[in-house]
Amino acid sequence: MQGPSQLLLLVLLECAASSSTPRLFPELDSLRPQVSSSEQERAVVELLQRLVPSHASQFEVEIRPSDDHLPDGFATIGRSKDGQKIRIVGNSGVDAATAVQRYLRDCCNAHFSWDGNRLDALPNKLPLPQSTTSISSIGKLRYFGNICTFSYSFVWWQWDHWEQFIDWLALSGFNLPLAPIGQEFIWQYVWRKYGLNQTEIDDHFSGPAFLAWFRMGNLRKWGGPLSQAWLKGQMDLQKKILNRMISLGMTPVLPTFAGHVPREIRRLYPTANISKVACWVRFSDEYSCLDFVDPLDPLFKAIAQSFIAKQREVYGLLTHAYSADPFNEMAPSSFDLSYLAHVAKSIYNGAALADPQAIWVMQGWMFANDGDDWTSERVKAFLSGVPNGRVLVLDLYSERVPCYSKYESYYGHPFIWNMLHNFGGVSEMRGSFDAVNEGISQALLFHNVTMVGAGLTMEGIFQNYIQYQFMIDRIWSRNSLNETQWVADFITQRYGHADKLALFAWSELRQSVYSEPAEYSSIPSKAKIDLRKVNTAFDVDEKRFSSHVFKRPHLLSKLDLWYNPKKVCSAWKALLYVSDVFGQNAFFKQDLIDISREALQLVAANTFVPAIASSYRHRSLADVVSNGTALDLLLEDLDTVLSMDNHFSLANWRKSAGAKASTANESRLFDMNARNQVTLWGPNGEIVDYARKEWSGLIDAYYRPRWALFVKQVTRAVSTRKRFSQRHFDDKVFEELCGRAMNMILLLQFFFVYAAVAEQRFPALDALRPQLSSSAQERAVQMLLQRLIPRQAQQFRVKVKTSSQLESGYVVVEADEGGRIKVTGNSGVDVAYGVQRYLRSCCNAHFSWDGNQLASLPRQLTPPKERMTFSSIGKLRYFGNICTFSYSFVWWKWEHWEPFIDWLALSGFNLILAPIGQEFVWKSVFMELGMTEAEVGDHFAGPAFLSWYRMGNLKRWAGPLSEHWLTEQRDLQKLILGRMSSLGMVPVLPTFPGHIPTSIKRLYPSAKISSVGCWGAWNETYSCLDFLDPTDPLFARISGSFMRKQNETYGLTHAYAADPFNEMAPQSFSESYLSDVASAIYMGAASTDPDAIWIMQNWYLVMNVGKSWTAAHAKAYLRGVPEGRVLVLDLRAEEWPQYTHFSSYYGQPFIWNLLHNFGGVNDLRGSFDAVNNGLSKAVAYPNGTMVGVGLTMEGIFQNYVQYQFLIDRTWSSTDLDKQQWITDYSISRYGQYDDLTASAWSLLQTSVYSEPIPADEQTDVENSGGSLKIAWFESYLFERPKLQTPMGTWYDPKYLCQAWGLLVKRIDLFRNNSLFKHDVIDLTREALQLIATKSLVPSIAVAFKEGSIPQVKTNGTALDQLLSDMDEILGFDQQFSVQYWIATARAKAGTVPEEDQFEFNARNQVTLWGPSGQGLDYAKKQWAGLMTHYYQPRWALFITRLVNSISTKQPFSQNEFDSEVLELVEKPFASSQLEPPSKGDWTSIVRRLFTRYYPTCSHLKQ
Repeated sequence: MQGPSQLLLLVLLECAASSSTPRLFPELDSLRPQVSSSEQERAVVELLQRLVPSHASQFEVEIRPSDDHLPDGFATIGRSKDGQKIRIVGNSGVDAATAVQRYLRDCCNAHFSWDGNRLDALPNKLPLPQSTTSISSIGKLRYFGNICTFSYSFVWWQWDHWEQFIDWLALSGFNLPLAPIGQEFIWQYVWRKYGLNQTEIDDHFSGPAFLAWFRMGNLRKWGGPLSQAWLKGQMDLQKKILNRMISLGMTPVLPTFAGHVPREIRRLYPTANISKVACWVRFSDEYSCLDFVDPLDPLFKAIAQSFIAKQREVYGLLTHAYSADPFNEMAPSSFDLSYLAHVAKSIYNGAALADPQAIWVMQGWMFANDGDDWTSERVKAFLSGVPNGRVLVLDLYSERVPCYSKYESYYGHPFIWNMLHNFGGVSEMRGSFDAVNEGISQALLFHNVTMVGAGLTMEGIFQNYIQYQFMIDRIWSRNSLNETQWVADFITQRYGHADKLALFAWSELRQSVYSEPAEYSSIPSKAKIDLRKVNTAFDVDEKRFSSHVFKRPHLLSKLDLWYNPKKVCSAWKALLYVSDVFGQNAFFKQDLIDISREALQLVAANTFVPAIASSYRHRSLADVVSNGTALDLLLEDLDTVLSMDNHFSLANWRKSAGAKASTANESRLFDMNARNQVTLWGPNGEIVDYARKEWSGLIDAYYRPRWALFVKQVTRAVSTRKRFSQRHFDDKVFEELCGRAMNMILLLQFFFVYAAVAEQRFPALDALRPQLSSSAQERAVQMLLQRLIPRQAQQFRVKVKTSSQLESGYVVVEADEGGRIKVTGNSGVDVAYGVQRYLRSCCNAHFSWDGNQLASLPRQLTPPKERMTFSSIGKLRYFGNICTFSYSFVWWKWEHWEPFIDWLALSGFNLILAPIGQEFVWKSVFMELGMTEAEVGDHFAGPAFLSWYRMGNLKRWAGPLSEHWLTEQRDLQKLILGRMSSLGMVPVLPTFPGHIPTSIKRLYPSAKISSVGCWGAWNETYSCLDFLDPTDPLFARISGSFMRKQNETYGLTHAYAADPFNEMAPQSFSESYLSDVASAIYMGAASTDPDAIWIMQNWYLVMNVGKSWTAAHAKAYLRGVPEGRVLVLDLRAEEWPQYTHFSSYYGQPFIWNLLHNFGGVNDLRGSFDAVNNGLSKAVAYPNGTMVGVGLTMEGIFQNYVQYQFLIDRTWSSTDLDKQQWITDYSISRYGQYDDLTASAWSLLQTSVYSEPIPADEQTDVENSGGSLKIAWFESYLFERPKLQTPMGTWYDPKYLCQAWGLLVKRIDLFRNNSLFKHDVIDLTREALQLIATKSLVPSIAVAFKEGSIPQVKTNGTALDQLLSDMDEILGFDQQFSVQYWIATARAKAGTVPEEDQFEFNARNQVTLWGPSGQGLDYAKKQWAGLMTHYYQPRWALFITRLVNSISTKQPFSQNEFDSEVLELVEKPFASSQLEPPSKGDWTSIVRRLFTRYYPTCSHLKQ
């Protein structure tokens, strides 16, 4: 039995192939499916699993495509070889899906529609086909789409709507669907590239509900602007749509450039040949009359290629079909035949130059709508501009106004026969089965026909589904359908079983509303509508628009119907009779409500409305009132009926619009779009009621009041014996109803634009939201938990709720129904922060860069008793300082980075500086520019000094960089970026700031190059870098090359850092020059990444306030970048906030940062008050533009408590209670409460962490020799020795010494806690250096002044012992070990010589900081190894020279000593031998030192 079936299948496939239409247009083969058979098979199986999950396994699917050409639609339905499954074989995934649909309808009485599916009656075991049957389509292509549908029906759809609809498209057999969504995202990139600013772009795009006409060049601006959230959301949605369509074997039709451009293009390209097209309908110049680039102008081709290239970059080369509509319902600027040909040629070439297989899919509406203008000669000339077979014409309204016959089958070009049927999404019942049956048959028989398929092009869906299903089935039938039998089958499938009354009802409808003759289907002439002209207001009311109840009221007679309305009433009655049979069927309910609507509006239009007119003519006041009252009651009843189904609901339309919005203001704007489209359709009713809907809510709030006012005016005219003035009524109804609504609309639009300043001031920053999906971020957090607490990880349930907009940090921690800890946040980072707060608050855990404390964690965690919520200050939590990547991270490998990134996530940071690996990219750029390997090697600084190379301060010093280093850093950066992105962070990558190698001058002698000057005490050998003028074309070239290569290597993040003038002055302080520099840096990134945000450190503004960078200079500089496209890091806002000096950065967003540390110096110091008070002031600052908080320390591994305080303050809307917070900190850090350790930290909080803020925020800044000297925060013990007075402190040292004593008392309790050990050693170090700087060193100076050699020696010996003691105790913690620092440096190298080079880098940075001390001791560290081999010998030499000075009675020369110590101690340290760090019992050492030094410490004076 199976043998013959398989043989029959092969015969059918062979016959189908041999009987295909001759391949007249091989060019169309590019429209065949782009994915493999197996991928299409998989997609159809997945469709089955969505559609019939419990039955999907009963199907077997096979795709047998043609390898080289586009075949006709064909599929077979039979049995599998084992006879147990339904076997579907098709030429494509779409064909197979269609066969599935036909099987389920024909064999199981199933029903499919865009309203939903009816699959409730499927048997558990599906019936097997008795024989193999086949289906085949008319032509190769089944097209679906009309630009208008994407506004009238699809505009508010989310992916869940689209997923179901694409399934329906596949089940219906469509293989060429229109797909214009998301193109505005591409256009924004293009317009930015061509120089438009964001305001100009916003002023160009229309609102969502009107994008269809923006895309066809009819409208601009109306209903806009579009937010970045909308643009990005539509782009993301389009990716899903395209991927799903492609997987099923469809070929989506994407847009290409039609010629319409923003008006501001004229300003940017004044010589371009640009004309203005006529205004559309009644729209004014403000919202219409778009500019059109002449097709012969080079700008046309350039824009087209830019658009297609970016579209391919974003969506991929998924299709070769492109749509463009240059003259939709508008005449060309010229009907010259050559001009028309050039327009068509330019549109086609715009796509074809980027995609040689391009097919232009052209709506033929302009031929149908403006047939008088588009003569045969003109159409022929227009189409001749495109090679034969490369333009595919959509004969858009073939069922009523076929143009293929008028234009001789489009003069040899292929076309698709389409049923349009609907305008504006109007929901009246109407149609014609005959028009479809006969129209297709006539087209197929037309002489020399070039028809290659059929399609649907309705303007709106959700109406008259039966008409469209008839068309779909006709496409898959070689012969006309039997209408009577087809309707019977349709209703049986729709309702589940046959019923005589139901069949009678639909037979009546087929013979009435669905028998519309051609003369009732004229084309609506929107251009005739004039809101203010009575005589023309109804000129648009062709017979096609059956009802005038839902148009602006007039004195009208009965409708001129093509059918007897009694048939509709009898159908209504028949369905009412069987409502008890089908009452639970959703389709029956919808149909019953729909026919009730149709019947009621017929009664209104044919009875009450004409009666009101008649009563007016007969001057019968009572009849006017009674008929008006009856009409009002009918409309009230109609609203009630329609409210029973969401398909007929204004509220549902508005709800969908609101759900698409990302902010409250955007929700209001979208609501305006939704309301306006279905009523006024324009600011002044330009095409009022064109898209009218018979919906509940709209009846009651719009149509009823309108008719009530009409009846009132007519009543007044009759009672006063005056003539009824239609013009007066039109004015009145607009003023009282539409006008009021319009004023609200405008107010809402203005509100959206201006209120956004407060709610969403910087929509451009939405680009900095997480780039990965919720599920990807959830997986990343779960993996973090596995690394952090593997035994307890499964006790957490994490949920990420992403948005199309960048949102403030928000996280909720609570118990879930299963007893787990549920953590829900706006991003992976937010969730991680919530996990950390739970573990700290509920489990006494602790996390820091010093290490984690998890010993107190129980095996079984207890969910919080009450919900915990945390919200951040602002949307961004920034981490990073360029210097940190040299002072702390330079020698790190992935084993160091992985836990640190975990810490970043647990701390809630979502914007992270990530400059690593850029030298790999720069080398490629420099080589491309013509530099040699030697020149590149002679440019890069060594690893420990790369931060200052990256900021343009240094070159060459301690270099070169080996290929091993470059590739290792590249690979490390990829790991870093991947992990950061997975957790919802946005890494900040570099972009070009303008600094270039010296050899560029040789290669580009005509380039405008200047020097930025030498940095600090450095000379031209290692500093004074060249700087490229921002206006030189080479700037854009280098910037573009770097961004392109960086994108290829690491991808886009949208956040880019660049520092052109770090601690150096610009070449010029001309405001225009500064603006050019800023603009060039931003555009350098934006030209590759239109969503680019420049992350700018404000340090050069800080270092020069009141000197060179005046307010005017800073303003010009910052305004060189579009608003919201530069994000300023107020780098040391806790002490030197600059947002107050520069008026909140003149409208640009900024982040408030805690810098706190310079050079990684590890004294104990800080200020909780500076954080609490500083953030409170910034949040309350008038017209503030703060968007977040950050950490910008130059080095880590010091003062962790200060940074944790800032982190927690970032997640608190009010000041933190310092005392309570420090107590909680001690508990989590050590795992339990202890009164002595809590008291110790309380003492530290009131002493070292109470650093005052200077009264004058700038007076303490001294820019000297590249070093920043801050008067109070550094210990001079670790600087080159001088004769010093006691160092001042802002606190009483006795409190620090008491805290030291309290911790020493708890050594036995916490000796195994690594964090406690670290803290005790750190506090011991601080106490000893205080003794040195407040007692021993000043005593040496006093003894020298007194000429006492014994006292100089005694104090010198004590100091030497103290430094030895410090070295001993510091050796017990690798964070305080220069040996560990050096070991990590050597471990980073690839060869022994490189090990030596890296050790030199490591040693030099923490000592000389340059070849001869240019930044001497700036990055000094209180580390073991440095004490005995660097600081001790320096002080010993100093004491010796002081003794010699006294004994020889010669003045002590500081200059001579400086020169001597440089040669005898500081330079030799680069190669000195170091002993291993300390070993033994650290606790006994601490106790010994405490006994030795505490008495002195406790008596130190402030």
